[in-house]
Amino acid sequence: MKLLQNLKMAVLNIPRKGRHNIVKILCLGAGMAMGAVIIAEVYYEQTYDTWFPNHERTYLVNEMIVHDGEYKEYPQTSGAIAKGLKDNCPQIEAATKIGDAIYDMYFITDDEKEFKLTIPIADPGFFDVFGNRVVHGDLKKSLDTPMHCVVSRSFAEKIGGGNVVGKHLTNKNKKEDYLTIGGVYEDFPYGSSFHGIDVILAFDTFKASRDFSNMWIGADRFHSYVRLQSGVKPEDLKPNIQKMKDAHGEFAEAKKAGVDMDFSFTQISDAYRQSDIVKRMCWIMSLLAVILLFSTVMNYLLIVIGNMVGRFREMAVRKCYGATPKNVHAIVLTEAIVHVVLGIGVAALLLFLCKGTVEELISAPLKVLIFNRGAWLLGLMVLVVILVGGVLPGWLYARIPVTAAFRGVSEAKHRWKLGLLAFEFLAVGLLFCLLMVVHRQYQMMVNDHPGYDYENLAVVTVNGVDRAARKRAETELRKMPEVEMVSSAHSLPIHGASGNNIYLPGEAQELFNVADQYEVTDNYFQLMNIPIVEGRGFTAHSDSLHEVMVDERFVEKMKKTVGWTGSIVGKRISITEHNMSPAALANDNVLTSGDVFHTICGVYRNYRIGSLMYTDQRPSVLFYSSNGATHQMVKFHKLTPENIETVKHRLEELYPNHEVDVTAYSFYVWEQYTVQNHFRKGVMICGLMILLISLIGLIGYVIDEVNRRRKEIAIRKVNGATLTNVLRMFIKDVTVVALPALVMGAVIAYYIAKEWLQTFSERVSLNPIYFLLCILVLLIVIVIVVVANCYKIANSNPVDYLKTE
Repeated sequence: MKLLQNLKMAVLNIPRKGRHNIVKILCLGAGMAMGAVIIAEVYYEQTYDTWFPNHERTYLVNEMIVHDGEYKEYPQTSGAIAKGLKDNCPQIEAATKIGDAIYDMYFITDDEKEFKLTIPIADPGFFDVFGNRVVHGDLKKSLDTPMHCVVSRSFAEKIGGGNVVGKHLTNKNKKEDYLTIGGVYEDFPYGSSFHGIDVILAFDTFKASRDFSNMWIGADRFHSYVRLQSGVKPEDLKPNIQKMKDAHGEFAEAKKAGVDMDFSFTQISDAYRQSDIVKRMCWIMSLLAVILLFSTVMNYLLIVIGNMVGRFREMAVRKCYGATPKNVHAIVLTEAIVHVVLGIGVAALLLFLCKGTVEELISAPLKVLIFNRGAWLLGLMVLVVILVGGVLPGWLYARIPVTAAFRGVSEAKHRWKLGLLAFEFLAVGLLFCLLMVVHRQYQMMVNDHPGYDYENLAVVTVNGVDRAARKRAETELRKMPEVEMVSSAHSLPIHGASGNNIYLPGEAQELFNVADQYEVTDNYFQLMNIPIVEGRGFTAHSDSLHEVMVDERFVEKMKKTVGWTGSIVGKRISITEHNMSPAALANDNVLTSGDVFHTICGVYRNYRIGSLMYTDQRPSVLFYSSNGATHQMVKFHKLTPENIETVKHRLEELYPNHEVDVTAYSFYVWEQYTVQNHFRKGVMICGLMILLISLIGLIGYVIDEVNRRRKEIAIRKVNGATLTNVLRMFIKDVTVVALPALVMGAVIAYYIAKEWLQTFSERVSLNPIYFLLCILVLLIVIVIVVVANCYKIANSNPVDYLKTE
């Protein structure tokens, strides 16, 4: 009965004037909503790839390469490594490899449904390593049968539902190419490296055209995974790995060429969460969550303390009518519980209303983050709010004697309030200074000049058309008035580059690895505005003459490596994958063919390959193709949606029955920094929320102080104090607390930002002027809030506050 009375009283007191309960509930709700998202996201990131059995015994295989005293490690391997490790190491229970095969290709089902798919290839051991996820069919047999594939349950539902084993996925552009569905697997969950993979193709599908599975060195484009027996550590495999290397001459040949290869192992969950960017982002986000939640709790406590003077008398009256300390504790605790429950309701409503924005920021459904194994952290957060907001005030109310309450409890509680405000100001200063750095870095990344010009540039993507058709389309595009220039390239600089090795003609020793951008067509350097600093660009006969262009880094590397002097134009080099005659290509003899050499015809200025997050520092090379390359690049006189649509429509006429995509190059640039943009938005939302909470606390403090000191203000005005004098008094009280707190927050933000910026190859400067400007702006906002809430009483007639004396 008492509990129901307390609950009823707590609910009825919510709108009571002077209690600020609605403000408390709204602030609690907003703080808990954002705090819940951040906590859940951090937990989600830290439990990545821990969803399947024996994940702690599952490892990603890395290549370790030592060349010319330089050590490098890559998370990819050649095709034969996974099976080779399994065959030679009895401590390995299962092994598999997976790699990219088909990119954004259109397939149609037996009932004419159309899907755009990116499909990896995997060997039969894939589901041995990552768990038997069979829904229908035989997953292992399907991945052991060429032209067969397995599909996820969700994809099976899209193409017809039920058991789709035996149905087909047909290449829209080549009707003779089709895949037979041999099995259906349970979808990989969020928090998995394989989430979102709808179709997996049998590894041996491409064996007839090129057998990557038997290559021990080269074509290292696969991710290999092994599961070790219980109690086995990766270092226990070393003797057997050495036996495997000794049994295959390719490793000895590579060593003679100056390349020593070995393998290391990274626990699959660590492969993601131990990356520098993930570690830095997680600890910064954890700090944001602590600051946000602590500010929320402190603001709640600040309002509670502001109400204490009036509530002491209320509790004294209750004690006079027989209320015990236990009853006082129960009343205050019940109120806190009601406020927290309503705050949770507000938080749930905010999350529902902002569901799309939140899921965009965290790249996963909200329910996956909230209802996971880390939900206990959210429960702990709620418990802390109840304890701070319910137990502490109840203890204070219970210990004050009744006589003290009626004699008049000291109202000089402003020091408590100022202390709590100081922490909130510190949090605001920290977050806004951090946001300033994050925003500047993001703007620098998306607007930085990478060494080539992509203004007014769009990229055309069309699958399933031959080079001759692409060449004809380029000719037609050049005739369009909207188009300034057209070229094409095998790969876009923003997407990075593959690697190949440099040799000198007639020598077996590998010199170094280069970023191979493969072929480009006419006008590429003009379109991208990349200067040629030595020699000449490609001509119409460059492919038949076997010419290559290199960047300035390549020149410096050759001077250092082999002592080249003077101009390198006209010198010849051999490059793996490009050094093969047609006969060598047919035999897959990548390393030793050496049949074709390339002559350097020109040197172009260095430009960035990749992004500021992952900049490829290797020297780069480019080759020429007289036919169209994969990515058609269209430079407009002016890049507008209308012009893009006009070009797309014309291309659809030139490529009938093909899907045409025309995308601004800048989109690919922005895409590289999606994580940083989400982080920027997260810091901004946290900053605004803490600023709002702090200003609400400040407003409450100022109103309470003005009401507490209204008679003092009146006496000062009677004795000649002006409005400015009164306002200055309150501004000084707050500024003395706010300024040091903001400065301290800026100092902390400086060190956090300095650590975060280590992720980038190029970064903005941490000029103290920017931090001072942030402090100044926040201080101005604080002063405006103080003035706005003091002005009415400070400008009123003092008689109104003295007539009761």
